[in-house]
Amino acid sequence: MAELLAAFVSGRPDEVAITDDFGARTWSELDDRVDRWSRLLRDSGLRPGDRVALLSGNRAEVYEVMLACVHSELLLVPLSWNSGRDELAHVLRDSGSRALLVDPELAALGAALDSDQDRVLNAVLGTHPVEGFAPVEPMLAAVTGGTAPTQASGALLIYTSGTSGQPYGTVNGLWRVGAPLASVAGMLDAVGDRCGIPERGRTLVTGPWYHSAQVFFALFPLLRGCPLTVCAEFEPGRALDVIARDGVTHAHMLPIHFVQLLRLPAATRAAADHSSLRLVWHGGSECPQPVKRQMIDWWGPLLLEYYGATETAVITLIDSEEWLRRPGSVGRAAPGTEVFVADQAGTPLPSGIDGTIYQRRPLQRPFEYHNAPERTVAAYLDDVTCTVGDIGHLDDEGYLYLSGRRDELIVANGVTVYPAEVERVLRGHESVRDVAVFGVDDGEYDRDIAAAVVLERPTDADEAARILGQHCRERLLAAKVPQEFLFMPDLPRDAIGKLSRRALRVALGDRP
Repeated sequence: MAELLAAFVSGRPDEVAITDDFGARTWSELDDRVDRWSRLLRDSGLRPGDRVALLSGNRAEVYEVMLACVHSELLLVPLSWNSGRDELAHVLRDSGSRALLVDPELAALGAALDSDQDRVLNAVLGTHPVEGFAPVEPMLAAVTGGTAPTQASGALLIYTSGTSGQPYGTVNGLWRVGAPLASVAGMLDAVGDRCGIPERGRTLVTGPWYHSAQVFFALFPLLRGCPLTVCAEFEPGRALDVIARDGVTHAHMLPIHFVQLLRLPAATRAAADHSSLRLVWHGGSECPQPVKRQMIDWWGPLLLEYYGATETAVITLIDSEEWLRRPGSVGRAAPGTEVFVADQAGTPLPSGIDGTIYQRRPLQRPFEYHNAPERTVAAYLDDVTCTVGDIGHLDDEGYLYLSGRRDELIVANGVTVYPAEVERVLRGHESVRDVAVFGVDDGEYDRDIAAAVVLERPTDADEAARILGQHCRERLLAAKVPQEFLFMPDLPRDAIGKLSRRALRVALGDRP
């Protein structure tokens, strides 16, 4: 029996633990599958500390493999189906993954990855073989021996490229390979209590499973005994139907999901039954204030916003009522965490002054960047104080406001400009659907400011530029007003709404 599932398997074995587009698994069935996966991975030749890469859509097997790794001293490496072949090949090489699991729909992409390494297991989910991969179901059926003889904590090695650059791997400090599972259970209780992770109810999974926040807000509820409903993708109308059908109590959503929900016909929204919802976590990118207000008006004060990172997990939290009193804030430090803002020398700054955001968490192990010790060292001010490079300020009561990332700052006419500040102003205009602000070399020594804009409806470009320029001049310092507006049909955002600045450079001819 998988140790972290034991209480649920014993207490409610026939209750459904996971539902996906292919069927359902009870706690007892899930436990059996996790045991079989654990045995299969070990019998294939994997040893403690080895990496298992998984390229799959949202489905129940994802959580079976994840739980097997968590119980077997293995590191799961989630692979993004939105990444290109070169990026995925880099992740396989850099992680040194000794097993690659793919789902049938992504098997062709998996087979095309040349990572120049020997693996002990290449398998495809399901019963049918595909070129280069053996079907996993016959292997699982043939596993004998029951529960693995020893169980200890595994971890996740999650790769992220932020908004630019080569993907880099991070092992979050919440997990330690080889730790007793009793300590993992203690961590789950501590983190779960401070983040509102439920022990009962039902949690909806609609975002890409491989995103670090979706991992957190699916795996942690499951390990606390809250069943999951896993959808292949987010579709706003279907999400509302599933919430009503399954009595969903908790969900993790992204600002882009809110936007899509609010674009549904008014009659559809009015008829939707969301009365079962108790809490909706959101984060991952900035949520426009009008969008958040509309969601609170519709669903009530159920939204709990977090600020965090793959490296650090949740740093700050703010509920709906707090946010309505302090719109734009991402909250105060989560329990057990201290947040402060410092200058480039690490000296704390007074409230209201922008600087680098640091978090101090004395009781949590430090995170580390995989194969990048110099990057890990640069992130730490001391043994327990770190930054991921974000910029912001605190108010007098300790509420944090984000301004951007240090590597995205623009120096224009001697003035430091945070793209997020200009983007917020432009999003406040009714004609703007999406926007990205960036610096452009002016040919001398400074940078001009440009804005790539997606309009709500087709408009004459010159007239739109005039109107948006005037809108900015009325609300920003002159040095922060974009000198150029570039109109695009869409911005290159991934499935979680994060802008790819590399793709934007390509789309604009390497300008930003």
